[in-house]
Amino acid sequence: METEYLPLLAKQNVWWEGRIENDVHLTQWREHEKRWIPINLEELPLKPFSLNIIIGPRQAGKTTLMKFAVEKLLKKGVPPKSIFYVRCDEILDAKELRKIIETFLDYSSSEEVYLFLDEITDIVGWEKVIKGFIDDGDFKKAVVTLSGSNSFQLQKGSELFPGRRGFGKDIFVFPLSFREYLEVVDPELVKRIPALKELGNAHLEVKEHLTLLKQLQKHLRDYLVCGGFPLAVLSYLKSGTVSETAKETYKSWIIGTS
Repeated sequence: METEYLPLLAKQNVWWEGRIENDVHLTQWREHEKRWIPINLEELPLKPFSLNIIIGPRQAGKTTLMKFAVEKLLKKGVPPKSIFYVRCDEILDAKELRKIIETFLDYSSSEEVYLFLDEITDIVGWEKVIKGFIDDGDFKKAVVTLSGSNSFQLQKGSELFPGRRGFGKDIFVFPLSFREYLEVVDPELVKRIPALKELGNAHLEVKEHLTLLKQLQKHLRDYLVCGGFPLAVLSYLKSGTVSETAKETYKSWIIGTS
């Protein structure tokens, strides 16, 4: 057993000692005045065996989604040490990834396990490691959830798993749509605007809600500035401008995936 990795893993899995409320990502999320969960948690399969793949740009909410899935499992009574999360951008290579997963599987005393491997596309050859565990039967009672910001690499790697996904599915985490943005910044306004059901009724709905036009135009201008990306939205709502940190984050993601 590669015990050298246990201190690192314990630091990233604070719930092993019963302290999910101290998780850094959930703490940061709860500190925001405006906050939202990227998708409905019910969309993420958590029934063994599942191989889930979460796709989306950096800082779009993939990690937050994973941590809320961990919290959901704990609330259902799943043993804390059967749930494993690791940031793969801190892992050197595929060989180390295999050792870290093996360390967790040896460490956990549970038959059913839940693995959340964040930003796995940062590791060259990750797909061969995951395929090896699946083919060897190590994940037959596991839920494995992978995330990545490089959608091309993630989807290309997933081509190695035909018939090996179980109940798993692809989950896409996108920036907020305009309506979702409104639900964050002005939920009372959204309640006054029913979702458009049929295009044929569009003119009727617009006519009935012309009094809201100025408010909507103001929100639309703001939305076009921040684009629905979480970091940009939060910094814009706080200071009236998109921070340089947010700009650099998404610029780096675009360059890195081009």
